[in-house]
Amino acid sequence: MLLLDRPSSVTGWFPPERGRLSVDGVTFRREDGSLHQWRGISCFLLFLRYMRGEDITPDLRWMRAFGFNMPRVMGPLPWAETPDYRIEHFDFVKFDAFLSLLESYGLRCNFSVAHYPHQNWKKFDAVIDDIARGHWCLVKERVNEPATKDKPDPVRDFPAYNGKVPTSYGWYESLYEEPNAIIPPVLDFGTIHTPRDSAWARKARHAQEVQSKTGKPWISDEPAKVVEPGFHYPGGKNDPHKTPNELVWHAAVCELWTPGFTYHCEAGKWGHVPSPGTLQVTCAERLRDDVFLKIDAHWQTGAYNRGGNSDSPVKNVFTEQNQIWIYTSLHEHEALSVCCGNETLVAQKGWRIVDSWANGTIARLER
Repeated sequence: MLLLDRPSSVTGWFPPERGRLSVDGVTFRREDGSLHQWRGISCFLLFLRYMRGEDITPDLRWMRAFGFNMPRVMGPLPWAETPDYRIEHFDFVKFDAFLSLLESYGLRCNFSVAHYPHQNWKKFDAVIDDIARGHWCLVKERVNEPATKDKPDPVRDFPAYNGKVPTSYGWYESLYEEPNAIIPPVLDFGTIHTPRDSAWARKARHAQEVQSKTGKPWISDEPAKVVEPGFHYPGGKNDPHKTPNELVWHAAVCELWTPGFTYHCEAGKWGHVPSPGTLQVTCAERLRDDVFLKIDAHWQTGAYNRGGNSDSPVKNVFTEQNQIWIYTSLHEHEALSVCCGNETLVAQKGWRIVDSWANGTIARLER
């Protein structure tokens, strides 16, 4: 696929997004009724760059070419590096134009509204909603990591929910760590930051767990961050031999039953797409080739299944010595299985593998 030079020519593997999203059970649907697959990427300062007058169109072309359809963009921030990105500096006229630009490139926007204390978040959010009336691309998260100290409260500090824009609160802390944790309230959908430990690939499944408990769509929207070798970040992943595979497994598990996930990388923190020759772009290539081009939206409607179940279509590999998890989206006559480890999937009796990839760790089966 070419990196194309104008929005009207951005076609090919990934059709442009069009029309508003609505929530249907644990899925998002487009206006034509088709299932939406959330293929997000962190691009936190993308609007700040646009507000400063930078040309962001190369970044938008890159996203389309790599299959991403939902940049995750931050609202005003308290960072020392962004003194011109406070609530009082926010340019609503340019935000309106920014959304129009994204739409012209067939992209949506996951906009995280609030990130530090301020008495005017209610007014700010109301204006964002007014602008959103003229656009189909916007979905919102009220507060990023609201349980963190000195963050706004996603209920108290916002207007009453009006249903104009698909919205999440941003709650998720502790609900995947404590077996009996109280599930927080959910608006249209939920966003979860899964653990960034050595088992982060398989823990994508936590999004499905809370989705099952709440009956709403959930997105793993800030999993372990991909950084470069030699760059140290708490919970960051930078092993050229392991990280691309682990990211593919994480994303693939999300695509089995949830609407999708968001790729989180160091370049995206600063509102840029990854540079050629980096581990971050290698991971984006693997996502495109092994997940976005191979796993379509219909799999998210399958039944949850795992290795070791009596009706699993693939043989179990989990033992005390070999703690590798296998997850499956199970349909009546087909299945998609993901092995979160370096083991080749093998079909159980009655099933046959009709396609496999990622070194045999992902397979589509029929019976």
